[in-house]
Formats: sequence, C-alpha cells, structure tokens
Amino acid sequence: MRPIKSPHYAWVILSLCFVTLLSAQGVRFSFGAFVTPWEADFGVSRGTVTLISFVSFLLYGVTQPLVGQLADTWGAKRLLLFGVLLVGVSIFLTFFARTTWQRLRQVILDRVVS
Repeated sequence: MRPIKSPHYAWVILSLCFVTLLSAQGVRFSFGAFVTPWEADFGVSRGTVTLISFVSFLLYGVTQPLVGQLADTWGAKRLLLFGVLLVGVSIFLTFFARTTWQRLRQVILDRVVS
C-alpha cells in the first residue's frame, strides 16, 4: 500500500487564495442586496446609496495596478494577509456606520486594499 502524500505547498496557498478572494468578491458583489435597507436606515435616496457602489468599483479599478506592483514587491502571501485583515476590519466597522459618509469611508478603505 502506498503512503498518502500531502499536497504540495503551492496547492495549499492556491486554495487559500481562492477561498479568500471568493469571500472578498462575495462581500463586494452583495452590495445590491443592501440598497433598499440602507435607503430606509440612512434616510437617503437610491442615488446616494449607489454612489457608494460607484466609488467602490472606481477605486477598485484604479488601484489594481498599484496592488499588482505591491504583490510583486511584497509577495502574494503578505499582501493577501494584509488585505484580508483590512477587509475584515472594514466589514466590522460597517456595523457602526450611522451615516452614508461613514459607510463611504469604509468602502474606500475596503476597496483600496482588496
């Protein structure tokens, strides 16, 4: 009987990156589910709430070249760990947002680092 070999370390890292990025994208693309509740909670228009989404995606696109350079400099593991930490803090701070500007600030933090 052949001994069971553990997977190569690269597959472990790839799997962790996949799960992490899948989770971050799930949070990013779930924004539409929160538009109506945020309209009611913050007492603002749909345009104001979707402005947050617009700024989020704009920053995400603009910062990706910088993130790519940082990944080359720091390495994927360090950058992913840092990004996951900041995304987690941003998601946690979302609970405390009482105005649309606080939510916008947290989205900017989240999108710049993820």
